[in-house]
Amino acid sequence: MDPGHPGRLLTDIAAEDDAWLPAWEAEGPAGPDDPTPYITEIWTALGLGYPHSEMDELRSRLTAHDPHRYEAHFSALPYWCAWWRGSRQLATELAERAATSAPLGSLVTALPLIAHVNAALAADAAGAGADPTHPRLPELRHLLAVLLPHPEFVGAGGRVGRRRGGSRGGL
Repeated sequence: MDPGHPGRLLTDIAAEDDAWLPAWEAEGPAGPDDPTPYITEIWTALGLGYPHSEMDELRSRLTAHDPHRYEAHFSALPYWCAWWRGSRQLATELAERAATSAPLGSLVTALPLIAHVNAALAADAAGAGADPTHPRLPELRHLLAVLLPHPEFVGAGGRVGRRRGGSRGGL
């Protein structure tokens, strides 16, 4: 492939010369106002278990660049949920703060719903589900199955999907 081709892989470039790394760290892939490196770092923060203070600092830097970037808030939400580093209250507060300040029509306004579904799913996955004989339980399970937003819920989503059974009683 032509060395100037835009489709070259970063690994190929890095194998030839690692001088790009300091520039990338200083500027980010699309310049100093691009929030993408911060969004990517959120997922690193999840994996490495950043303390709350570091995650707060990361979110502050990110929202300074783009306060209503859906991907940023959506990516940060799992960190603040009970099964990672937070609690239902912290996740709900994050979602409500972001949604309240977002312009009308922004996807960020849906974050409180996503936080609520995440909390319900976490409760279901932890075995704290509803009464299995409740007549509206299939409706709830259909809703959860439709709204599962994260890859880490695939296991729980599969359990919800198997339990929901058919479309009878669904939304």
